Amino acid sequence: MKTLFFSILLVLSFPADLFADGFSLERALKKHRHLILKLSPSQIEAVGQLRRLDLTKEQLQLIQQHGVKSPQTLGVMSAWEPDCGCCIAPAYWLKKDQVVIWLDHLKQIKNGGKWYYTVRLEPGRYVIASEDRIFHNGSPVSLKEFEKAVSAPREATQRIQISLAPDTSEKLIAKLRDLQKKSNYFGFRL
Repeated sequence: MKTLFFSILLVLSFPADLFADGFSLERALKKHRHLILKLSPSQIEAVGQLRRLDLTKEQLQLIQQHGVKSPQTLGVMSAWEPDCGCCIAPAYWLKKDQVVIWLDHLKQIKNGGKWYYTVRLEPGRYVIASEDRIFHNGSPVSLKEFEKAVSAPREATQRIQISLAPDTSEKLIAKLRDLQKKSNYFGFRL
């Protein structure tokens, strides 16, 4: 129920034309106020492992110069997320070392989109960081361990989800597609 309420709140707080036909990064970049921030090596690690961005003092000041109050920590969407407009994070992982900050959305969203990084700590949630490294709850997981998790018996409500990095290799994407064909309980989007 809490998740449903949060999703409805996000839909109501984000401009309708941004997701009228599903989310489009290109359309959003053309139509909506945004900043592109360069990430430090430690920020790249945190965004990759947790989809969490701890802003530097300078980044926070830059956002505030655009008339937007921001918390120190923002939730970050992964590459190819979302496939709809119901859950838009205030930051989008654009390249290995860059995120887009949606200024008007950040102004309206509660807690800087904390849900986007806390949801990654739930069972069955995995993320791919740069250089095809897989993480679960911020801890590294080998590809073999991930394959084992995908193939383990589970109930239909216990899906395995993985969020891709913007630089995920075609080789790993092909492997994930093969795993997806073998399991009804594993999903990712391209």
